[in-house]
Amino acid sequence: MLLPAVRGLAQSPAEIIESGNRLYEKSLYNEALKKYEQVQLESADEPPLLYNRANCFYKLDDLGEAIKLYQLASAKSKDM
Repeated sequence: MLLPAVRGLAQSPAEIIESGNRLYEKSLYNEALKKYEQVQLESADEPPLLYNRANCFYKLDDLGEAIKLYQLASAKSKDM
């Protein structure tokens, strides 16, 4: 009986990304990255997720990682 209750608490990938976006807007970049990384396993190659992660690394002054992710998002994006 506990399983359905736990299932109801699980967030969809879109909800997790939105939660990350809200954290990013509050300048909580490390916390936002954690949310994006939760979804990364399922959507690692999705350009919007790569872009969001790149933005966090940029704000955290990890420019090497940011550039790598921006380039990857650009290469995988069908809509520039």
